Amino acid sequence: PKLSYSKIKRHVNEADIVWTQTIGPIGALAIIAASRNNKRIVAYTHSIEWELFPKSLQALKPVKWLAHKTASFMTRYLYSKCDLLLVPSTGVAELLEKKGIMAKKNVVSLGTNTKLFSPPESKAKAKQAIGMEPEKLVVGFAGRIGREKDLATLYRAFGRVHRKHNAALLIVGQDLAGITRDFRNSSRVRIIGATNNIAPYLQAMDIYVLPSLTETSSLSTMEAMSCGIAVISTKVGSVKDYIRDGFNGLFFPKKNAH
Repeated sequence: PKLSYSKIKRHVNEADIVWTQTIGPIGALAIIAASRNNKRIVAYTHSIEWELFPKSLQALKPVKWLAHKTASFMTRYLYSKCDLLLVPSTGVAELLEKKGIMAKKNVVSLGTNTKLFSPPESKAKAKQAIGMEPEKLVVGFAGRIGREKDLATLYRAFGRVHRKHNAALLIVGQDLAGITRDFRNSSRVRIIGATNNIAPYLQAMDIYVLPSLTETSSLSTMEAMSCGIAVISTKVGSVKDYIRDGFNGLFFPKKNAH
C-alpha cells in the first residue's frame, strides 16, 4: 500500500477510539499515531505475526530468522501500546503473554453463519451449479493464497490422489504471490479468484484441505465443516481444539504430501 503517515495521523486525531485488525504498515502507523495522541487503541489479533511474516517470504533461512526476530519485536512493541486486544482463542492469548505482551485481552471466538454455510440438498447438483462434473471427487481449498498456506503440499498430495481416483482440485481465493501459476497447466485443477459468495464452491467440495503452516482459528475450515465437508488439516492454531482426529476430521503433518 501507498503509505501517508500524515493522512493516517489526521484520521486518528479525528477518532476517539482507534481499531485495527492488522499490524502491517497501515495498522502499525495507526497504533503509533494513536499512542502519541493518547487515543484508546483496540486491536484484533487474527494472525501470529512472527510466524506469518517469515513463512510468507521466499527467502534463505538467515533472512527468515531475521524476519522472525523483527516481527517478534514489532508485535511486542505495537501490541503493548494497545488498551485492549481481542483474540480468537485462549491459546492465542497465552501465546501473546509468552512474548511479554501483557495488554488486556478478551477472547472473541469466531463462528459461521450456519444458514448460509450449510450442506447442499444434492452434492451432484452443487457440483453442476459451479460447472464441475458430478461424478468427480472434488478436493478443495478456500482462502487468501499466500506462501504460508503451503498450497504446494496440497498440489503434490493431489497429484498422488488423481492417479487412483477421478478427482479434481478446486482452489478458491486471491493469489497474492503467483503461487498457483504452476497449477494452471493441469486440466484437473480449477482455480477461482476472489469471490464474495464462497458458499456454493464449498458445497461442491467432497474434501476440504487446510495445509497451512500457521493459523489462528481458520474461519474457512469452520465454514467448510458447516457445509458438511470432510476436513483434512495441519494441526495449527485453534483448529486442533475443534477438530478431533478421526472423529470429525483428520490431521496430517505440515509439509507432508503423503
